[in-house]
Amino acid sequence: MGPPPEREVVKCIYNKACSQRAIKVTITDECPGSCNDDGIHFDLSGKAFGALAYSGQEDNLRNAGKTMVKYRRVKCNYKSNIKFRIDSGSNPFYLASVVGNLNGYGDVAHVELKPSNSDWVPMQRSWGVTWKADLKDSQKDSAFMDMQCAMLFDFKIAMKIDSGSNPYYLAMAVENVNGDGEIDRIDITAQGWKSWAPMQPASDSFFNSVATWYGPPNGAGSDGGACGLGYDIENDPYYGFVSAGNNNLFKSGAGCGACYEVKCINNNACSKKPIRVTITDECPGSCNDDDIHFDLSGKAFGALAYPGQEYNLRNAGRISLQYRRVKCNYKSNVKFKIVPGSNPYYLAFVVETLNGYGDIASIELQPSNSNWVSMQRSFGVTWKADLKYAQKGPFSIAVKTNLVSNPYYLAMTVENVNGDGEIDRIESTYQLKDRNHGKSVNVTTENSSFYNGVATWYGPPEGAGSDGGACGLGYDIENDPYYGFVSAGNNNLFQSGAGCGACYEVKCMDNNECSKNAIKVTITDDCPGSCNDDDIHFDLSGKAFGALAYSGQEYNLRNAGKISIQYRRVKCNYNSNVKFKIVPGSNAYYLAFVVEALNGYGDIASVKLQPSNSDWVPMQRSWGVTWKADLKDWQKGPFSVRITEPESSASINAYNVIPYDWKIGQFYYSNTNF
Repeated sequence: MGPPPEREVVKCIYNKACSQRAIKVTITDECPGSCNDDGIHFDLSGKAFGALAYSGQEDNLRNAGKTMVKYRRVKCNYKSNIKFRIDSGSNPFYLASVVGNLNGYGDVAHVELKPSNSDWVPMQRSWGVTWKADLKDSQKDSAFMDMQCAMLFDFKIAMKIDSGSNPYYLAMAVENVNGDGEIDRIDITAQGWKSWAPMQPASDSFFNSVATWYGPPNGAGSDGGACGLGYDIENDPYYGFVSAGNNNLFKSGAGCGACYEVKCINNNACSKKPIRVTITDECPGSCNDDDIHFDLSGKAFGALAYPGQEYNLRNAGRISLQYRRVKCNYKSNVKFKIVPGSNPYYLAFVVETLNGYGDIASIELQPSNSNWVSMQRSFGVTWKADLKYAQKGPFSIAVKTNLVSNPYYLAMTVENVNGDGEIDRIESTYQLKDRNHGKSVNVTTENSSFYNGVATWYGPPEGAGSDGGACGLGYDIENDPYYGFVSAGNNNLFQSGAGCGACYEVKCMDNNECSKNAIKVTITDDCPGSCNDDDIHFDLSGKAFGALAYSGQEYNLRNAGKISIQYRRVKCNYNSNVKFKIVPGSNAYYLAFVVEALNGYGDIASVKLQPSNSDWVPMQRSWGVTWKADLKDWQKGPFSVRITEPESSASINAYNVIPYDWKIGQFYYSNTNF
């Protein structure tokens, strides 16, 4: 039983037998079961699979069994008109027809049948491209069929400009698309332009571009570059992994600091593994013959190759590249370097190690004795301001970034940040659209609605996933209050450890084994790598995954491997108070503990420790839910602990919860919770 026919162009490039030529195929059958372990899986006919190969290499390619392909949706273009074949079982009271040779996008929204002596009769899809209708005795032969295809001709499309758009970047949401809602391509032009420019979907896909390299073979490109970073590009945090960009990347300096993942795949020396680079320079002239052109440092260019193949790849000179925009994620806070020429009447500085999307829209400077002063971009990441004689330091800085908003990611501007201008964390109640269903995702606040996500499972089938996980809970996840109902989360859930302890309700709806009943899980681990191919991905413990199924169907659901789920953020509600477990390595000068069974939203904004004989001491997140503090010799227990949650900034105080003679590995129970 097959779905409606659609045309796809596919080609393979990763096997030596691949011709890299595209062929056109039509969807005529279903591939169930393990095919759904992949996001997109074509189970081609033997003839079509062989046609992907060079002549004479068909058997070698078929022997590979499973191969990576690239594909795109295209219109069907048969050299004949549409035809209808009457299906077996048809009679004067029942008519069924197979629809063939349908051009355009090929899939059918609905079919109506008009007998010669009555009005139009809606037909129902029997299966695949077979449509059926019951007929009355009075509805005779010689019927006409009216087709309404998925790609209708009366398009009514709404274009809404997305936040984050600016003179160098345009993003828009496309709404009210008829048919199947899929968009093959959007081109854009403007008054005065001589041609159309292709737009790209706002997603985490890789896009095609070109790369060259400059400077020493193992160097950092230039001695600084047009962004103003100077020799700093050779050191932490850049280490020479930088690139010059053409106009569409450099953006007259506004693109300085933006981070990209790049990889090459079409050269034999290419490792096909992505590296991360920062835009620190401009590539003028012929670089602008290409839509997107990265002129990489020699060091970054060589890092695209297999070990030992760096020289061969650099000898290629110019290569095809795939790239995607990513958030910068430096292991340090933002820093400001005063530029030569600054004086009491003029201040200029370079902005470095800015996380997030990295590029800067505007900066304001506040002297200690006046209002905010707008700064101007001098060049690249160098900003300047003229000062009056009375305007003195210390200075506060507010940085506004050009964040890339799209239907799957919400960006906002944060203004008037006092102090050093650094932002540790932002919690949002905004709901972000899910790429597949146009609904919402929400990872920070509780909401009564469920949103779409993906789930897999790991560890023993009836177990608690890992032996502890990246949040630091160890074997405690198997016991009260978790009992193995835990999950690893991708970046959007784990949040570099800040998401540890957050509680979610999850349920599955689309598999026959799904009970559709929600279970509650706690984030206790990190799911790296391919989990981040999805916006929201729960890698559940085997026990939790099985609990999504009807009783007796746990094994069958686990066999599905990867399933669609619905989830929502909820408050944790353990039937116990907060407890603290002392971590190995703690001593008289250093104390670290794990925070467990925290109610409310479960995640922690800050922790403070108060010895019996001093004021509160700020603790630092060691990793996950493990917090640490350095102590002076005279700071002794018993210790009180203050925990602040991020959602409401509410705090709880566990007074004298850790005794003077604490022991490593021992739990200490408070009498409080959110």
